[in-house]
Amino acid sequence: MGLTSAWRDARARRSAGARLLAAVLLGATPVATAGPTNQFWPEVDLFVEVNEDVRLAFLASKSNALGVQHSGDASLGFYVDYLGFQQPLWLDELTPDRAKRSRLALRLGYEGTADRGGDRTRTRQWIGEVTARILPVKNTSFSNRSSFVYQDVERSATDWFYLNKSRLERNVKITRGILVSPFVSAEFAYRFGGGGGWGGSEYAVGVEWAPIPDRVVLELSLNRQEQHKPERASVNALGLSVGFYF
Repeated sequence: MGLTSAWRDARARRSAGARLLAAVLLGATPVATAGPTNQFWPEVDLFVEVNEDVRLAFLASKSNALGVQHSGDASLGFYVDYLGFQQPLWLDELTPDRAKRSRLALRLGYEGTADRGGDRTRTRQWIGEVTARILPVKNTSFSNRSSFVYQDVERSATDWFYLNKSRLERNVKITRGILVSPFVSAEFAYRFGGGGGWGGSEYAVGVEWAPIPDRVVLELSLNRQEQHKPERASVNALGLSVGFYF
């Protein structure tokens, strides 16, 4: 009994010492990291057709924009779109978006953003975009968009960055008069300022539907964003956009 009791006491002391050492090491080592944040990204778009090839676009959104130094809670943009080079109608379309059939679309515009932070830093961006689109098979569309952005952050330095986004979608007819377009997309950012390098990536899966075929388009998406520069951050987001066409 005496030997058993002594062995148990020694084992208890060793266990207590091990727990104390682990507490010291864990307390001295930063083992916790911030997980991804969950957000809701609403967007409202207004498109006004000037002629068959040119339209004006007005965009209002609340999102964590990829590559932007100060992601805003209020972003307003104005763009001019050129939608020439229309290709044959290989899509069973029930959508007013003429960009779906443009082989090569061009966009120039301006966007202003207000920062979520307490200093209310404002960001101004001048944007140029080129989108190439192909229709490899009937009812399937693949597009690749290159965006060149000049960014001016209030009380900070200016910056240039490049965004590239690819999107694959397919039109699926549910019933007569109801057609949806499931899609997947991937976007990557590269910054030329602030030391340069890749700024992050964003992946999305979603569906697009035109409840009023000649006027309104809805898009619902699940997004995952990994921001690398100017600071590391991970975001999971539910996106909902409404587009009005006139």
